[in-house]
Amino acid sequence: MATTTSHADHTKADTLLGLPGAMPRKIVVTMMGAGSFFTNSILKDVILTPNNLGGELRLIDIDAARLDLAEKLMRKIVEEAGDGKKWIVRASTNRADLLPGTDYIVNAIEVSGVACVRFDNDIPLEFGVSQNIGDTIGPGGLMKAMRTLPVYIEILKDVQRLCPRAVVLNYTNPMNMMCLAAARTSKLHTVGLCHSVQGTSHMLAGTPKRNTSRFSGNARESTTLRGSPSSTDREARTCTRSSCKKHETGAASLPRTSPFAQT
Repeated sequence: MATTTSHADHTKADTLLGLPGAMPRKIVVTMMGAGSFFTNSILKDVILTPNNLGGELRLIDIDAARLDLAEKLMRKIVEEAGDGKKWIVRASTNRADLLPGTDYIVNAIEVSGVACVRFDNDIPLEFGVSQNIGDTIGPGGLMKAMRTLPVYIEILKDVQRLCPRAVVLNYTNPMNMMCLAAARTSKLHTVGLCHSVQGTSHMLAGTPKRNTSRFSGNARESTTLRGSPSSTDREARTCTRSSCKKHETGAASLPRTSPFAQT
């Protein structure tokens, strides 16, 4: 089969995959809770977005030691990416210093630190309640919500005051309660995200290597529509358009509707 122009457009080297077109302007992305392990992976994806014009990566954390480490790591990543002149890295323990002018906020706070998380799991376990992680639902999720929601609401108030047009991307659990609190206490544009889509696609493929998957929804309400595990065919691994029929053969087709939705 001859390669068509449209097919050639979306069959590219891995390094060229990304959103079509170019960013029309520089952007400011602020990481709230920059000591989180999400920081380097999320912000690395931002600076590796094709055709970006750069901007600022702002890091905020009340833990000065973790903030210092995150800042050094991000400066190293920017340097290694060869984008030192495009991206400026700034850090502060005071969010009011860095929120003004922010376009996107990634919230990844852990109130009271990771040491407190253990109690969310262990205390219910003493009473016979076994939880998977204990940070989203059940007694563990409720305890985490009680200490996290008040802090998150105060952050949203500062965002509303200092950068009301910013989009807030929440990565902190309990996800459902965090999103509900944001919807009920602010007028900000907020959305809940997590790494469930990437993790699920790797699990279904049976390998951590690249695979092509199509999902609908986000965070806790994503549905796998179709998945194709890694193969030796480079084009099959990089093809992402639903209109491409060339690589349909051999793909592992999955149900397009959740079995839980059937009556």
